[in-house]
Amino acid sequence: MKRVCIAGAGLAGLYLAVALARRGIAVQLHERREASELGLTEDAKRRSIALALSHRGLHALGSLGLEARASEIGRRMLGRVIHQASGELAFSAYDPTGQGRILAVQRAELYELLADAARREPLVTLRFGQGLRDWAHGEDGQVQVRFDNLAQPATFDALLGADGADSRTRATLERQRGVAFQRVDFEQAYKEVRLRVAPRPAGQDGLHIWPRDEVMLIGLPGRQAGELDGTLFLPRAAEAAWFGLDAAALQQRFATLFPDLQLPAGEAQALRSRPLGRISTIEGGPWCDGPVLLVGDAAHAVTPFLGQGMNCALEDCELLLDCLDQASGFAPAFQAFYQQRREDAQALGQMSTRNLQEMMVETRTPAYARQKQLEAWLATRFPGVFLPSYSAITFDRMPYAKVLRMKTLQEALLARLQTASGEPPAAAQAEREVAAYQAAFSSLMAEPAC
Repeated sequence: MKRVCIAGAGLAGLYLAVALARRGIAVQLHERREASELGLTEDAKRRSIALALSHRGLHALGSLGLEARASEIGRRMLGRVIHQASGELAFSAYDPTGQGRILAVQRAELYELLADAARREPLVTLRFGQGLRDWAHGEDGQVQVRFDNLAQPATFDALLGADGADSRTRATLERQRGVAFQRVDFEQAYKEVRLRVAPRPAGQDGLHIWPRDEVMLIGLPGRQAGELDGTLFLPRAAEAAWFGLDAAALQQRFATLFPDLQLPAGEAQALRSRPLGRISTIEGGPWCDGPVLLVGDAAHAVTPFLGQGMNCALEDCELLLDCLDQASGFAPAFQAFYQQRREDAQALGQMSTRNLQEMMVETRTPAYARQKQLEAWLATRFPGVFLPSYSAITFDRMPYAKVLRMKTLQEALLARLQTASGEPPAAAQAEREVAAYQAAFSSLMAEPAC
């Protein structure tokens, strides 16, 4: 029986453990953190915030028979609710057709869903508090892995590094093989916060955004009506100016900048003491070396501003399993996966970073509203021809690299059709321009995926 070590018992690590065990492979899943830090305790569940689970992630969960259960614990988000500094509210639907799904899911609940599936697999062994230290190639194409708190290394047929942006699997790959990765730490940082806001009308709830110059607050629907699982983004240099305040002063700052929400006193105190989260990206490669492979954030961490990090990681797992099913061994499957996925990872990184500008700046402008109206009009008038790039990212499985190239075509089309008044363009002009766009798009889709 083949034996695989997975470093990192996050969502991707758990997913791969379940899927490989169901293929008759013995899996040893190692995590440096204790279970109490990952969402398996009541305290961790209370501290957990929500994630945006969309089509790519749901499709991957469906391959394990878990999509229905994930949908049950999620709250559907239909669009962006923009809270302007003037007090004006603007709702922008995610999907003009109303069919696409984005679910706000508690991280701890989704984690427990996958952890429970892993515990049910007899071929999966979970070891918390025992992370990977390093690894080396062994005899006969195997891998020797050393762990914290264990004196002797263990031998496996393959090693999957799902150990996040601070991956030790990647660090060993860089050190032993001279593989080049680049880590970029952004000036923007974040803290998670629980908030309350007035419930929205039916059909108009979703991701709440408060864009305010150098800071931005977002909130995903929580378990109770009017409860939000929020994230405050701010420059790292502003940490002392914000969290050096006492709880009452911090509440007052929230009331001034975000007057239509409530920051309870207890949450204000807790917010002051929470660590400031880093926002980092990882680029480089190759992600594999023989029977060793990096997946998810360990290979290609992206910024959170497009809500695709988790969805991309779960899609990584699904595509990797397809490669394993088709290849003659771990090493060729890992190489095939890298060749298939690297351009998509680069494209997602670019689009995620660019989306920060849209969320923090463009959502505050009338031009943004006009563009979204035009996109909705085109999607409705030309179904099957014009698919907004956001819909292709979130409600479709089009490769990210093709979405990025399609987005460039769409930006040119929108610029040609946009009217100053925001009214739809003349029908003849629209049909002519969309026909030219369709020809260019068809040529794009005929290109190889990589």
